[in-house]
Amino acid sequence: METMPAGITSFEPLHYGERRWNGAIWPSAHVDRYNVELSRIASRHRAGMDVQHLINGLYNLAAGFDQAGKK
Repeated sequence: METMPAGITSFEPLHYGERRWNGAIWPSAHVDRYNVELSRIASRHRAGMDVQHLINGLYNLAAGFDQAGKK
């Protein structure tokens, strides 16, 4: 079983058209960008690197996408 860094519950990528917990649906480009960043976090975490700053960035990215996805 893989351990997860604090703030991440899964390295499973998001899928196109998936509704977020807050009702937002992201455009495909946002899903792609999020998944790239999530993959980067996963690979660095597996290499034993500290990824907390990347997770904070991922949250900021997602928050912006959520706001755009609600409009």
